[in-house]
Amino acid sequence: MGHGSMVASVVGTKNGVAPGVTFGAYRVFGCGGYVGDNVLIEAIDRAVRDGCDVINLSLASGSGYAETVSHPRR
Repeated sequence: MGHGSMVASVVGTKNGVAPGVTFGAYRVFGCGGYVGDNVLIEAIDRAVRDGCDVINLSLASGSGYAETVSHPRR
């Protein structure tokens, strides 16, 4: 189970913190593992326009292991 799926199960299952909630998923990371602030802001704005009551930002990319994490050039 991935991180996002785990968070969704903690929130929306019968015994979760918000049972019965409707989920929206907004992909923000590109293939390079980097996202600009403008993309994050647009995703949050869209979630609000779509009627989301709760917004979870699980902002991580890569495996978390130093030898596999790519660092974007800015």
